[in-house]
Amino acid sequence: MRIFKQRELPQLPLGFWTWHDHLKDTHAAHTDDEMETAFAAPGFDEEGFLTGARAVLDALRVLWMGLMATRGRKVA
Repeated sequence: MRIFKQRELPQLPLGFWTWHDHLKDTHAAHTDDEMETAFAAPGFDEEGFLTGARAVLDALRVLWMGLMATRGRKVA
């Protein structure tokens, strides 16, 4: 973003983007820790986890395909 700002839009405030990038990094680290703990827990249901993960990924695919289908068109 700093390069874009310097090259394209010098007045662009980067505070939000810097904060958001840090938030994403922190979230990824916490997610890794939580998944490690869950996978190591006695009775962890790997098949159930994978079934849920597939459902989430399918839903995200629907979301992104819908966004791509409306890209460039005005949506009311």
